[in-house]
Amino acid sequence: MMFGKICAVVEAGDTAALALLLRRAELGEDDGAGSSESLWSAVDSEGRSILQLAVETRNPEVLKCVVEELSGDCLVNLCTKKTGATHCFPECTPLHTAIALEETKILKLLLNKVSSACGQDGKPPFAAAAMWSTADSNGNTILAAALASGNVEIASLVVGAVKAIGRRVNHDSLHQTSLVYIIAAYDDIRHRADNALGKAVSTGKPAIVRSLTDVLTSEELASLLTRCNLVGDTPFDRAAREGHEEIIGILIRKLGALYNTWVHTPFKKVVESSMENKNRKNNEQVSERFSMRFLSNAISSGNTRAVKRILAPLSTEGRHKLMSCTGWGYALSPLQLAFSLGAAECVEVMLDSLVTGPGGSKDLVLSILEQRSGGLTPLHCAADPESVRVLKKYKLSKQALLGLITTGALDCSLTAPVFVPDGMNPLQAMLAGPSGDGRPIRRAVYVMTAMLDLVGDDPNLVQHALSSMDAAGRSTMYTCASLVGSRGLSATDFMALVHYLEDKVNLRHLFSQKNIFEGISVSDLVQSMEQDLYSWGFTVNDCVSRAVNRQERTAKEKITSLRTKAMFVNLAAFCFLCISIIAIVAGVFYVLCSKQTNDTRSATITVAVVLFTAAFYLVLFALAFLLLSSALKESSEKSLEKIGVPGEIFKPSFNNGVLLDQSHEIHFRPEGIGKSETARTDVRGARDPLSVYSSSPSASSLLVYSGTMDVQRRGSGDESKLPVAKGVLSVEDSCPSNTPGEGVQDLTVESIHDEQAKGLGE
Repeated sequence: MMFGKICAVVEAGDTAALALLLRRAELGEDDGAGSSESLWSAVDSEGRSILQLAVETRNPEVLKCVVEELSGDCLVNLCTKKTGATHCFPECTPLHTAIALEETKILKLLLNKVSSACGQDGKPPFAAAAMWSTADSNGNTILAAALASGNVEIASLVVGAVKAIGRRVNHDSLHQTSLVYIIAAYDDIRHRADNALGKAVSTGKPAIVRSLTDVLTSEELASLLTRCNLVGDTPFDRAAREGHEEIIGILIRKLGALYNTWVHTPFKKVVESSMENKNRKNNEQVSERFSMRFLSNAISSGNTRAVKRILAPLSTEGRHKLMSCTGWGYALSPLQLAFSLGAAECVEVMLDSLVTGPGGSKDLVLSILEQRSGGLTPLHCAADPESVRVLKKYKLSKQALLGLITTGALDCSLTAPVFVPDGMNPLQAMLAGPSGDGRPIRRAVYVMTAMLDLVGDDPNLVQHALSSMDAAGRSTMYTCASLVGSRGLSATDFMALVHYLEDKVNLRHLFSQKNIFEGISVSDLVQSMEQDLYSWGFTVNDCVSRAVNRQERTAKEKITSLRTKAMFVNLAAFCFLCISIIAIVAGVFYVLCSKQTNDTRSATITVAVVLFTAAFYLVLFALAFLLLSSALKESSEKSLEKIGVPGEIFKPSFNNGVLLDQSHEIHFRPEGIGKSETARTDVRGARDPLSVYSSSPSASSLLVYSGTMDVQRRGSGDESKLPVAKGVLSVEDSCPSNTPGEGVQDLTVESIHDEQAKGLGE
């Protein structure tokens, strides 16, 4: 058979013999050869045509010899013919094969012939445009395969060829639609449903992305960016997640003015544009409140430059709006996500963007910090002290900061990555833990002290923050003490917190505050540790007692010292006043005597000296009595506050947003949470909102989760200046596991009994 002979010659690479056989086939000299059309359409057992074989030889001369014998229609038709499923390049066209082999000479020769091919009517073959939509076994079109290859030269050749054919096909059309855009919009429905732009972004190479975006209009690019794959990612989402800030910059620059409106596209519209018409009825599953998630993806990548690139072109109002929206697939807003990951740099970049540029102000910073998402403010989600300390930079008022750390959580979902029992403020949320079951976050005490440092120079505000109660009537210190009793919080951390507060608040008043529904004070809880729990219960109680007594003794000594100093200041002021009066009286007396002796010149000098002396001592009197005395009085009043002068201490109240008529049957672990925990990842040890990512069309969140691990590990060694309890309890003796956040569930029954016996023995 002629087809078999030609195939053998093609594989051998004998161009002279190939030319001879092709000429004979064209003239029909060989018996049984059939028509030339049937010859060119024939394929071998693996589905390979003569053109496919010529490409696989990687010999440009062989390919040139073959394509020169083909008509335009025949060439285009052969370029749509795919290999069989058993071939080494399954279901690939000759162009797919050339791309896979990365043979640029072969690809360039074939593309030039295809681009210039003409049918019998002198126009581009009918199948010239449809050829580009042919997909391989992976669902990749020729354009998508070229972009996914990561080879800039190959990508440029294919994009150029599609553009050239598009110009020829649309030459006579008044309303031209770019063929590049049409082909780029095809999704690889056999895999992840990524379009050609998504494939280009997946390479991580800016030059590949630029080769495609350069031939698209901003409207066409916006349309491609408003289509998501089966995982719910748009190409922009993927670039943000993987931290490709240069690619993000290319996309933003190409969008131009459209970026300001496109960036606020609801995710519901993205889903609608990506669905088949028959599935449009399912779009009600996506709420209008969800936005696209590229900003959240950039935060999860930990790439602050990507976050900055996304926010920079927007107005301050646009940035505020984008940060306020919850990205689809995330239960937290972007700012909450940054706090929960401990990404202090991302927090700073986002908040800086609200105060820089036209219209920026501290009010926008306060507004975004006060905003709830899922019933929580960003501070409820904090997991790292450095993220909290960032807030000092913006010099918000102390009252505003107090409002932030006394805001109660409301109506949190049990299945959310961060659950806080109703009414708990951010301080208490650190103790309740990410699952709200009383297992504190890691380094909870350090995060709490960072929050208190925001208002730390005003004892009344610190006292207010610690005394504020949740819906169950528990203050922060009551929550701390109860968790020490259940081994949710280590005794060492509790005592370190007491030492931190010793010079800031009235400890006796703080520990005497009762749970208003149970009538039990913090002191009662601490004292019960001696009788009911472990050996370290004695140490905790002793630590609290010594701290309270030391604070009162120090305050009384300081008051006595200040009162003594005030007495000496008043006495000195009285002496200065007396000297001034004596000087004035002596001066007047001398003037009267001088008038009788007519010595006016001497009297004038004397009067001047007397007046100067009197003025000098009057100034000293004013400084001593008015300034020093008032400063000492103020310092004395602050010391009095620490020992509890009636009427001077803040009276406890509920956290902001908590109503008095709310049910106080609130526990760390609400009923029903066990049912939802069977379907969620355990996140008690550390805040990881992405580990329960399950709201996308695909349940796979591996790409999202892996992008957050480095961010969570960053800054694991905290350098907080939290004081260490001196001479009370060593780290080794505090509890079997000293990491804050480990609870009684981690202890075996035998270890509990052993420690109880040890306590009784001591």
